[in-house]
Amino acid sequence: MSNKPDSWPIEGWPSRGFEQKWPGEWNGRFGRGIMYADLETYFVANDAQDLEYIIQRNDPEEKLITEGPRYYPRPGKYIGDINPDVTVQRGSPWGGLGLRVETRGFQWNNPEAKDIVFFEYNISNLSDYDITTCGFGYFIDPALSSGDESAYFDKFLDLSYMWNRTGIAAGGVPSSTMGFAYLESPGMAYDLVDNDEDGLIDEKRDNEAGALIGPTDGISNLENFLEFYKLTVEDLHEHFEGDEDQDWNDGVDANGNGRYAYQDVFGEWHLEPGDHPGSDVGLDGVGPMDLNYTGPDEGECNHKPDFVEGLGCEPDFAVTDVSESDMVGLTAFKMFNYSEWRSNNWLMKDDENLWDLMGSGTLEDNQYLVGTLYEVFASAPFPFYRGRTERISMGLLLTYENIQTLNSSSHEARNLFRLKNIAQIIYERDYRFAQPPLMPTLTATPSDGKVILTWNDVSDKMTRERFLDNVNDFEGYKLYRATDKLMSDPEVITDGQGTKMFKKPIYQCDLIDSLEGYTDFGLVGGTAFYLGDETGLTHYFVDENVENGRTYYY
Repeated sequence: MSNKPDSWPIEGWPSRGFEQKWPGEWNGRFGRGIMYADLETYFVANDAQDLEYIIQRNDPEEKLITEGPRYYPRPGKYIGDINPDVTVQRGSPWGGLGLRVETRGFQWNNPEAKDIVFFEYNISNLSDYDITTCGFGYFIDPALSSGDESAYFDKFLDLSYMWNRTGIAAGGVPSSTMGFAYLESPGMAYDLVDNDEDGLIDEKRDNEAGALIGPTDGISNLENFLEFYKLTVEDLHEHFEGDEDQDWNDGVDANGNGRYAYQDVFGEWHLEPGDHPGSDVGLDGVGPMDLNYTGPDEGECNHKPDFVEGLGCEPDFAVTDVSESDMVGLTAFKMFNYSEWRSNNWLMKDDENLWDLMGSGTLEDNQYLVGTLYEVFASAPFPFYRGRTERISMGLLLTYENIQTLNSSSHEARNLFRLKNIAQIIYERDYRFAQPPLMPTLTATPSDGKVILTWNDVSDKMTRERFLDNVNDFEGYKLYRATDKLMSDPEVITDGQGTKMFKKPIYQCDLIDSLEGYTDFGLVGGTAFYLGDETGLTHYFVDENVENGRTYYY
């Protein structure tokens, strides 16, 4: 977890082979120590111990299958070869299909996006073979209620959503609406077809920069390209072959000395006058305008996009550029109730039945069901070649809706549709979204009839906004108090639909910089954000509206 350094590997993160990298810093999706989201999670699993097609089922002696189908995806590789401390199935052959799944989750605390969780899966074929026919998908049981679930699927939005049709959850509280937005699918990079209709054929996310080519070179359908990427002809420019969508930005090295920054006598790095790194920051993804910059690394200031599998990648190129993939898209969606699920044996362990479901090619548009419900999203079939990595991602969305509108024939979910648009924007911007300032360390000292609160200045000194060229856009502090750990007491400010959205502070201070009052931008459900009254920054507050012997949370 990005917010818990004690969950990171002490010696560094896996790189290539048995190499390790970036000890003591977060293994960011977009580079060393880089966190676009407020919280990012990361874990890796493989299928080595799935011995279904190697070991006889329910055999206490775990004997190998001698008759029938057997599959050894990595001949000569055995469980425990690398780590002899493995306690289960040690010495057995590598099973499954020979796959590794690298999973990331992202969440923002921004009021516009706090009710979205993104999940991204990078799936690699580690086996010795090409898998000629493959499919990726999700099997989802939202478990919103027991038998009172309703669901709807909108093919145009690639969005399904479920709700409790009574509108009441356990404990008598209002129930939420849960949406699943299908965002990214595997790529078909070898079929000479523009599968995602973006005007490009067989674009990839693991290619090299290639040669420098003209503004329209590599584009198969200019009209589709301009519409898909929201560009005009004037926006097109010379670009490298591997930067198919033309969004990698070269840096400016004004004096031509081969670097963008210089180091002073105290060891601090500074951007050279007139220079700007653009996307040309090297494999670690960190440039001179980042706080954790430690000097030039491989690829920095060479004026071409760089990517090396396992080592890293520059921004807006290859693995860090979501759109550089000729995506298969959503090819199958099925929603079904409990009885249909059991009668068709669409269970995780029934491979053939589940494969038939995922590969059906059926998209049941505008489908509405009630009961205890399940659903499957899938992209299939496609070839999965040895050594390749393919990707799939999903957004989980949660909102409160008008239950009468949901249960009507239109099944309208206004808040959810708005949230889906925000999710799409974040995804199309390579998971980049406006971030809040860094969180300071708050200290509370209790006294007789009061609590003295102080905080450090990390927020106003160290905040950087990547959307604004890494400038410090810090504006002020808001202090909240509650009598419960979930900080629900101060959450009394609602949006225009009556949904609780913001907390009411007990204290606020802000920079004297002519930015004050309510914003006229970034409205959330019709509610504006209050920037303060030009009071000037402070780093303490004495709360005298407290009672001795009572616990408070700030």
